[in-house]
Amino acid sequence: MRFDPGATSHEFARPLPMKRAPPQAEGAAVLFLHGIGGAAKVWDPQIASFTRAGYRPIAIDLPGYGARPPVETMDFEELAADIEDSVAQLELDRPVLVGHSFGGMIAQTTLRRRPDGYQALILVATSPAFGDPTGDLQRRFVAARLGLLDAGKAMPELAEEIIAGIMGPAPDTEGRALAVQAMQRMAAKIPGAHYVCLPGVGHLPNLEAPRVFDAAILDFLRDAACRDRAEMKRNA
Repeated sequence: MRFDPGATSHEFARPLPMKRAPPQAEGAAVLFLHGIGGAAKVWDPQIASFTRAGYRPIAIDLPGYGARPPVETMDFEELAADIEDSVAQLELDRPVLVGHSFGGMIAQTTLRRRPDGYQALILVATSPAFGDPTGDLQRRFVAARLGLLDAGKAMPELAEEIIAGIMGPAPDTEGRALAVQAMQRMAAKIPGAHYVCLPGVGHLPNLEAPRVFDAAILDFLRDAACRDRAEMKRNA
């Protein structure tokens, strides 16, 4: 897979993406988008807890991940269109979007394309952009990760070192500090945003501390629902 910021639009080979939604869930839909190297299954803890909380949680595999076929190139507009296709196929009415890392960047693009199409947006360990307009940073990012595989390394060999660098309790402190600053700046510029920093976790908070992570999102959604009801009463 190659991320190409200048790719022309094309159709992904897209059977209905794998969904990990429990049957009989009837609450508001919450659509979870994973990051680079992830898959729908990374949201398994959230599927269980959000179902118990009365929501309809759905996690999808992005193109080229999990059960989806490989792709040669992708860009954010195409990825957002893929999310829109999934929303339409599942007949979701203004779902909540939860995007982690790369998935958070896709969620931002998706919301920009259809700002009235979603109830709320939860951004997790992400940033407002991937790389730079020239594409140089993106290409270096991908090359650094594919280089090890091209050299004959297998993911099981690389996994322990990779995970140790991005997960708590002692993740890359410099990288974490930069990420925290970026998220704080984003939250300050988003009307109605609520910023939460979880202690002792790295880049995968939904897996490292699922109870605390889920509670933060569920509290935000409850508060947002209360605000919406109050506004409806004022406008009635």
